[in-house]
Amino acid sequence: MSLKSKFKRTLSGLLSMAMVATIVPCFPVSAEDSEKYPYTMFASSNEDGAITVNAYNFTINGQIATNGTVNCNGNTNINYESSNNICVDMVYIPNKIDSDFFNGRKVDNVENDYTIEEPNIDISEPLAVNGTTTMQGNVTIQAGVKSKDDIYISGDVKNSYNTVIYSQYGDINIDCNNVSLNGLIYAPFGTIHITATNLNMNDTMIIANKIIIDAPNVNVNYSEHFGSYFKEVSDTMKIPDEDFGYLKDLNDNDIPDFFENSINWKYIEDTDGDGVPDIIEINTGTDPNVPDGDINDIVDGITLEMLYNNPLVILDSETGKPVIYGDMNTDKVLDAFDLVLMRKMYLENGYVDYADLDDDGDLDADDLKWLEDYLLSRVNSFPVYNNFDSDGDGLTDYVEVEIYGINPHKADTDGDGLSDYFEIVWMETNPLKADGIAYEDPDEDGLINMLVVQKVSLINNGI
Repeated sequence: MSLKSKFKRTLSGLLSMAMVATIVPCFPVSAEDSEKYPYTMFASSNEDGAITVNAYNFTINGQIATNGTVNCNGNTNINYESSNNICVDMVYIPNKIDSDFFNGRKVDNVENDYTIEEPNIDISEPLAVNGTTTMQGNVTIQAGVKSKDDIYISGDVKNSYNTVIYSQYGDINIDCNNVSLNGLIYAPFGTIHITATNLNMNDTMIIANKIIIDAPNVNVNYSEHFGSYFKEVSDTMKIPDEDFGYLKDLNDNDIPDFFENSINWKYIEDTDGDGVPDIIEINTGTDPNVPDGDINDIVDGITLEMLYNNPLVILDSETGKPVIYGDMNTDKVLDAFDLVLMRKMYLENGYVDYADLDDDGDLDADDLKWLEDYLLSRVNSFPVYNNFDSDGDGLTDYVEVEIYGINPHKADTDGDGLSDYFEIVWMETNPLKADGIAYEDPDEDGLINMLVVQKVSLINNGI
């Protein structure tokens, strides 16, 4: 049996478990805090400056973390931990927030945009807006504020203990002289930007794709209440068609980019439990209420996570121009979504040249298999995390954490002298168990496994 076939078989079993398991963060929460969300400030973006604090003095009592980097300008005092490039998923809890803060007869539901400009603005009942929320004045928030789109607050603002300011799909912009915040400030798809002359955030949790704070002095204290409330488990989201306009669609194909990135499929409603979310099935012509055995043979648990940045490019013999074969979505990146679209075209007896991977003049099951195999061959490249290999062992952090459950910051998790990469790819042994195989010589070439690893490492480093 070939190494590739054996590796695929191993991955298949592991991923079938990973697909139903709770996502494990790269920095596990300690046992005593396992029921609490650990971060006072968290940004899911992998960009440099995903969390940026421009302040003369910045003090935070709690953890600050991001998949990108934290940039702090001025005197900084972090009384716990600051973590960059940590490889942690955003937690999406729209259902939980709706149920706990915006459910009942006293909710002020606004169907369109909401704008108010008054000297004193008192939000004493939950406010749920189906558009953009704009408030200008001396704003006191005693109940939750939720907006599907952006939230803009200017003037002065303070919110009561344990309240929520929540933008479901957009940004939160607070530009005020005096800002006193308590509770959860949450924009999972957007940016939270706070500008203030005087800023105090006590018992606060700030969670967004990006966070920017501009203030002379910044003091942030962790919210024990929302740490217990938020935790680390996402809801299964049902995002209706009418909400698509709030989400980014950079390739203008009427399907939000969030859906096309298969890393997010675990968050989206999947009625028939076949691994393909309803919205993808609806837009590719399959029934979201009926598991399709054939499509699961092609789009299986492994392939759903296989995205990479090295497309299959071939020069067209007639035009001499490069063609990315298999790029059904024409976004210059081959991924699992291309496999779904190719499957749809195959079922509809359609054909395009760039789908004919074996160049036999038609689109058939062989082409689907070729694309699947090519995706599987790129197991080290994943969306969002594809630049992260913290321990430099050849396995990305995503592969190590979500598939194998090993330490992304230690090249040899079990400390047996064999790297995690060597054990998984070459030996098919357990990287979590030191069982003495480092001293074995299975091919009887005079080199024990540990020496083979050292020799390969020297060759790879040009020594």
